[in-house]
Amino acid sequence: MAQPSDELPGLIAGTIHSLVSGADTVTEYRAPLVGFASAADPRFRELQQVVHPNHALPDDLLPGARSVVSFFLPFAPWVLEANAQHPEQVADEWAVAYVETNRLIGHITEQLIHDLAERGVRAATESATHNFDAKTLVSRWAHKSVAVIAGLGSFGLHHMVITEAGCAGRLGSLVMDADLPIPPVEARERCLYWVDGSCLECDPR
Repeated sequence: MAQPSDELPGLIAGTIHSLVSGADTVTEYRAPLVGFASAADPRFRELQQVVHPNHALPDDLLPGARSVVSFFLPFAPWVLEANAQHPEQVADEWAVAYVETNRLIGHITEQLIHDLAERGVRAATESATHNFDAKTLVSRWAHKSVAVIAGLGSFGLHHMVITEAGCAGRLGSLVMDADLPIPPVEARERCLYWVDGSCLECDPR
């Protein structure tokens, strides 16, 4: 197992921010959000009860896993505005953002795995999309649930993760065999429906 390092969170966040700001994409982004969790967090095992019995644990992705990184790439406002103009169908801008961002997440995790390996740290990931069972449609590794455990946000009524930057964007994550300093994150409900029932924008009924 690699030695713990207080420098790794900054390296990871810096790499993500750099690759997003320099991304060769039509899609533009707001500042990425990055969170960390211990691979020993009991909530990972709870996912086998609340998501699916076969939901992977960090150690399943990487034997000897010690920490988990989750990151959120929020779309620029114009992507959201374009999609809002098409309430009955997905806007072209949103579809392009989906494809481009999944590819970008793959590039980010590939780069992180490479950079961490140069520092003696093993890391592994699951793809940002199409990582589900074709018959059950259940994901082996739910990036949304991982994001909540890493303190990036909370689930809304619409089953999406609401972060400080909203929920319009894409999530990625990876696990590593190094211990990271995990700052305490106070759980906070961000969905107004769950807070006081004051919002039902995501439910047109």
